[in-house]
Formats: sequence, structure tokens, C-alpha cells
Amino acid sequence: MDRMTSSERMACLFAGKRPDRVPVIPHMEAFAGVMCGMSTYEWYNFPENAYRSQIWCQELFGYDGGKCYDVSSGIAGDFPGGEVIIPQEPRLSLPYASRLAAPTEADVEKLTLPRSIDETFDAKRILEFNRICYRNGEGVSVFAGSPTSVVQYLVGAENLVRWMIKKPELVHRLMRFATDYIYFLAQAYLDEFGPEPLGAGMACPLESNALLSPRQFETFCLPYLVEIFETYREWNIPITGLHLCGRHDKNLPIIKANIPFHGRTLITVGAETDLEYLGKVMGPDFILGGNVRSITLQNGTPEEVYAECAAILKKMKYFPGGFVLTPECTISYLTPPANFYAMLKAARELGAYDPSESFH
Repeated sequence: MDRMTSSERMACLFAGKRPDRVPVIPHMEAFAGVMCGMSTYEWYNFPENAYRSQIWCQELFGYDGGKCYDVSSGIAGDFPGGEVIIPQEPRLSLPYASRLAAPTEADVEKLTLPRSIDETFDAKRILEFNRICYRNGEGVSVFAGSPTSVVQYLVGAENLVRWMIKKPELVHRLMRFATDYIYFLAQAYLDEFGPEPLGAGMACPLESNALLSPRQFETFCLPYLVEIFETYREWNIPITGLHLCGRHDKNLPIIKANIPFHGRTLITVGAETDLEYLGKVMGPDFILGGNVRSITLQNGTPEEVYAECAAILKKMKYFPGGFVLTPECTISYLTPPANFYAMLKAARELGAYDPSESFH
């Protein structure tokens, strides 16, 4: 039995105190819509459906964290020449980029920022979702990148990696453009909401060592990540979460040594990154989260999910900075509900803390 509400649990965790149990943050997206009988088209295309479905899903399962919304590959549609399709058939299917804005060097020369969010495909939907959150007294989530992910949806991952080797100045130009796009969005949110309700998160999937070397990460990615953290601090937008999707073992020391974090930050990782190593590098001032494998959640049995969660909790429950049980990435809409429930069951049964325990 939970002894805290989700809000109390997360506030306790970020204050450096022991909550009643290990929180569970599922990176919830279209899974919530499927649980409410929606098609993925109905969920991705209508932000009000995304919000409403998460109210029901959070009450049903009792998981932690705020509400989430994004259109998969949606950034590709925010720029002239890019196009994103949200399929109506099959009933359960992901949006995809049917055309990129700048697949050639000549196209890069023509790139321009949107004049307003109303001209975008993805950003206007996310803004509408955040307006619904704001009207209901909830926080507003601002996009903090990464710029590398934006560039991927402008030119394609293959071009990005090739140009890092052959056209490094072109990549820096693209990273500058992507960073300015991130600032364009943040300024629009500051103009509409002011800084008080704003919070931000950053995800770094393309920076994975499976794709980029540590040297490429330092050269092409790190300067812009540092700049965004510094700029958002000046603008009073706290970046409270960093998701490192994929394998980042060789990037972690670089991240720890260079990024000016905004106080206590939740660092979540994919299954390729060892959680104990993450804790050793980042240290007890950070909250760590991870990293139930997507393949187990989607294709395993509830017993297998429970066992994997148990193994993670055994290692990380008492990490001095605090720990959150999460999937390695956004929970798939194909995940059996009982498998997601097994995550919560493991956290409640094996992740509960004695009320007298403290972090340090």
C-alpha cells in the first residue's frame, strides 16, 4: 500500500529525502490511449485525447511523473519541406517522417526557422497539450533538445554522421540552427506562460556511443548542450531530467565534467548503460533511473518483467541520490497491461522503504 501520493513521492525524492517507495515513471505516451480504446491516430493527432487518456491511466495504475505528449518523428514536420504522417491505418501504428526538410547540402542553405509555432506540425500540438496541462493547474514542459535529435529530423542520421567526417563546418551550422530552434520554442513558452510553471527535460538518443565516438560527442554535441543548460538557467527554466538513450558509457565522464546541471537532476538511461557504473560516475548528488528493457515489457511475461525489475531494484534501490524505476525508453503501446502492472507491483513490493530510512 502506497503511503504517499505521486506528487508527494516525487517532491520528497527531489528534496533529497526517502519517499515511501521507489517511484515508477513510465515515459507514458500512446500506451495510455490504447488503454482507453483509442487508435494511435486519435492519440497523436488530438492533444486533448492524450491528456484525457493519461488521467485515466495514471489513476488505474498509480504510476509517477507528469503527463507526456509528443508526435514520434514530429519535429521533421516543423520546417518547410518536411512532412510527417500520422497514419489512420493500421489502427495501431507510429507516425513517421515521409520527407525531410534538408536531405542535401543545398537544402541546408535554405533552412529557416518557423515564424510562429502556429506554422509547425509538432510544436503546435505540444503547445496545445501544455495549455491543457496549464489550465488544469499542472506544470508546463519545455523542450530542451538535444540539438542532435533536431538535426536528425532535418537531414537524416546517415547524412549527419557522414557530414561529421566530411563536412564538419556544415554540421556545426546545423547544430547552431537546431539550438536556435530550441530557443525559439522556449521563448514562445516564456512569452505565453512566464517562467514560473516551466520545467524542461533533455533526451540524447543520437549521442549514443553506438553511433558517435566520444570525440565526436565532445566536438559536435557537447558545446551546444552546455550552452542550452546555461541559457535555460539564465531564463529560469530548470532542466530537471536528462535521458541518455542507448549506450553512453564513454560519454558519462564527459557529461559529468562539463554540463552545468541545475541542481538535483534525474538521469535515466537505456539498458545498454550499466546503472551501477552510471552511479559511480555521476555520484550521489544525482537521482538515477532505469532501465527495464523494452523487449521484456513488450514481449515478455509479467513474471519476466517482475524478475527484471527485481534485479534492478536489488542493485539500485539504495543508491544514495535516489532511484526511479523506468522503462529504457517510452513504453510501447503494444505493451500488455499486465506487464506494465508488474513494474508497479515490483516497486511496491520490493522497492518500499522503511519510514525511518534516509538517503545519506
